[in-house]
Amino acid sequence: MHEPSKKTMGNVGRRRFPWIPAATVSLVMAGVAWVQLQPELERNLKAWVTAALPLLGGLVVLGWFALSRRFAARVRWAGVVVVLVVPQVAIVKEVRQVVLVVVMMLALAVVVQVVEDLMDLHLVLEDLVEMVFH
Repeated sequence: MHEPSKKTMGNVGRRRFPWIPAATVSLVMAGVAWVQLQPELERNLKAWVTAALPLLGGLVVLGWFALSRRFAARVRWAGVVVVLVVPQVAIVKEVRQVVLVVVMMLALAVVVQVVEDLMDLHLVLEDLVEMVFH
């Protein structure tokens, strides 16, 4: 029987520590902490940098995941699709909620206006009845 040599086996079945995601997360956390501890930075700039660093780190980790040979191609594609599609669904859901709230506010405004018009009509009818019958 022929046994495969270590050269032909490569890294198959061997799991190593994921240094790229670990280093990326560590650098992002250190960067956010550093930015937040800078008293001379403007609050708005701190907020933008604090939002941008995790986004950039997330893109790096997503790129590592998509290009890494640690996972099967099907798993990588599914992971990338989930990461890209799930936030879009959440955004669409939130937009739908905002649109629903706006429509409800407009409907309430219309109802208020109709009620005010009916009250005005009621006053006009009272005046008319008073004029006709007195």
